[in-house]
Amino acid sequence: MEKYKCIQSFKTISTGLVKKNSIWEYDSAYFGHLEVRLYKENGDDGGYIDLLHEYFYKYFQRIS
Repeated sequence: MEKYKCIQSFKTISTGLVKKNSIWEYDSAYFGHLEVRLYKENGDDGGYIDLLHEYFYKYFQRIS
């Protein structure tokens, strides 16, 4: 999986606050026409978020 860092905190309806500098993993196996699915690194908080591509490109930067 590719890793991404959140470059600016923002809120989502489903998960609440996504903190700046948090690390997320991108699952390329999940394909959504409008969405990208990111998982918390190492399964922290047991969660994932689904974002519109617009927000993915705005709030995340690839780190590996």
